[in-house]
Amino acid sequence: MKRNPMNSIPIFWVKAGLQLPRPDRLNLKSVFTANKLSREDEQWISALVSTYGLSLLQPAKKLETDGRSNNWVLITNKGKKILKKYKPSVEAEQILHEHAILSQLALFQFPAPRLNKNLHSETLTLIENSRFAMFDFLDGYFQYHEQIYFPNQTNTFLELAALSLASLHESLRDFTPVGKNPNGFISKEGPRWLGLNWYLEKLTANKQQTQESLKGSLGYELNMIHSRGKWIEDRLSVLDEILTTAPLDRVIIHGDYGPYNLLFKNGKPVVIIDFELARLDWRLTDLATSMNTFTRNRMGFQQKKMRRFIQAYQSASNVGTEQLDYLPVVWEYLSLRRLIVCWSRALETGQTKWLVESLDRIQIIDWITMHKSDMLKLVTR
Repeated sequence: MKRNPMNSIPIFWVKAGLQLPRPDRLNLKSVFTANKLSREDEQWISALVSTYGLSLLQPAKKLETDGRSNNWVLITNKGKKILKKYKPSVEAEQILHEHAILSQLALFQFPAPRLNKNLHSETLTLIENSRFAMFDFLDGYFQYHEQIYFPNQTNTFLELAALSLASLHESLRDFTPVGKNPNGFISKEGPRWLGLNWYLEKLTANKQQTQESLKGSLGYELNMIHSRGKWIEDRLSVLDEILTTAPLDRVIIHGDYGPYNLLFKNGKPVVIIDFELARLDWRLTDLATSMNTFTRNRMGFQQKKMRRFIQAYQSASNVGTEQLDYLPVVWEYLSLRRLIVCWSRALETGQTKWLVESLDRIQIIDWITMHKSDMLKLVTR
């Protein structure tokens, strides 16, 4: 692992050792299934590409992803591109917020997706009430969570992820983007777009709707969540009061920081992708998310990985121990909010996946409660 002396952006160098595809990450369906678009899709994609002053050299190929948008790979007369179609639920202000952040990172030459402008010099393209963006394709990169590695290699990836996150936060420390993301703060000193009352009202609605559902048929998962409703309300209120006066930095965060949003290429800076949830928030929000995404496996949370990530981040940022001591509180607070949202979506959609995530959030909250003192020992003092 080497660091770029000019801007402290981590540079990736692969270490010799094991590197095999993870069987559970292989998409065999894509290997045996032809990814052909309909004639209608080909026509509207070709028309949209022309609004960027480009033309297709080959038919577009749709990427199979589980993300919040649809994506296509395009081979154009000016190189390889990614076309992104946002879901209707993503508001224009949120997209402009994301694009402002990406444009700022481009000014710093920070390794992140590069937006293309259309013929009107805009990065957001609207066609028939659908919103699109186009990005340069990042060729030759890979995601480390798709592979199996020796422990020392995994440690390298973990440290690089932490250093990249610190570099992102420092790069955007004084930046204020246009638009808004409803999950964040309104300003450096102001309240959140969606504050405590929003979550408490949703929680009340969840409890009432669940009570009605339980009269008909008693569901074990739903009953377990409902039984903790009062505790969730009380605990969220207590943590909100604590964090309202806590000395926590607000910076532009990534919002969904995990191994699935990092790209690696030998001798190149680590690239962070998918800024759709980027917003003004506590820097500890990204650290809390990282505990979920980088340090957990089928056996549970790995405190050695937590220590490595936290200390690597600490070494590359100006965050002090007085802030890091709030990490367990922030992590629990965010987990409670996510639990309320997942519970609500389970009731709205009837989809099992939201119940599963709701129960998982309860497990995370219980783990944090049991290990708060252990987590404080992971910080360099």
